[in-house]
Amino acid sequence: MIKQELISVIIPVYNVNNYLRKCLQSIIDQSYKNLEIIIIDDGSSDGSSEICDEFFSKDKRVKVIHKKNEGVSIARNIGISTAKGKYIGFVDSDDYIEKNMYEVLYNNLVRYNSDISMCNYYIEKDGKKTYKKHNDIENILLINDKIQFYKYLNENYYKGFLWNKLFKKELFKNNELDSQIHMCEDLLIIARIAEKSKRYCFTTTCLYNYVLRKNSAYNSNINYKHLTALKAYEEIITILKKYSDQMLIDSYKLTYFFWCNDICKKYNQWNINEKENILKKKKILYKYLMKSNNLKWQNKIEVFIRNRLYIIYKIATKIKNILKRFIG
Repeated sequence: MIKQELISVIIPVYNVNNYLRKCLQSIIDQSYKNLEIIIIDDGSSDGSSEICDEFFSKDKRVKVIHKKNEGVSIARNIGISTAKGKYIGFVDSDDYIEKNMYEVLYNNLVRYNSDISMCNYYIEKDGKKTYKKHNDIENILLINDKIQFYKYLNENYYKGFLWNKLFKKELFKNNELDSQIHMCEDLLIIARIAEKSKRYCFTTTCLYNYVLRKNSAYNSNINYKHLTALKAYEEIITILKKYSDQMLIDSYKLTYFFWCNDICKKYNQWNINEKENILKKKKILYKYLMKSNNLKWQNKIEVFIRNRLYIIYKIATKIKNILKRFIG
């Protein structure tokens, strides 16, 4: 039997009273019992604070830290610095997890001698769950190569989220989330800590439930916070340049372009210098990607349509989403 080391689970909380009980109960009910459950109440004002204290009073594994609102990155950093576990996991407070999530992630991490253990996830919207099938791999994917890890990180595999992963705590030593980046901040920290990692494992089993809310960051309109995603991608691309794999770098430049393009098309609170700077970046990226030998022709068509025929792209996307809703 594998010894159960202490896992610290970090849950930042901000005004999610309609979702919080389900989230916390799913963590308390885990089949893996040796947990330190660290709840960071980031200045909630909707009754979430009281729910945090309710769970503190009924389970001795729960710790609650109440603080003023400063954002999810600072809340997570406080959780990391507080954590006593050998391993660290994260759960968003409007989501919930399957009963065996940490048991599976931990057992895989130990069995395959990995630094990061990852799982597939459901996306839940209006009570309906969907997930990405991975027919090209069996239940477990083992990765010993950083380039392959970064490749799958930017594709539709384990993605750059903190919440569907279990990490060795030592990976976060001298490595905090950037509190000035509000979008893709989790992708950036994973790109950073991957440099300190040697082995990774991923199970295609869905163990995390990512709940899409109408007012979630995922569904929010483009705002100033989205601009910080560009800084995240710029740093990630700088990291990737160390590995001299131009195909990998171009794949991230493609995603970086999509961010630039969407922001330019949809953001309307510019100052003049800011807008000119991003438009210049987008123009340079567009020319580079259209000439790149590392992109498929389908990628180049999408780049062209998004850049030159954005209205058509948006209409096509809406039709695609409607069809997915009806077809399933």
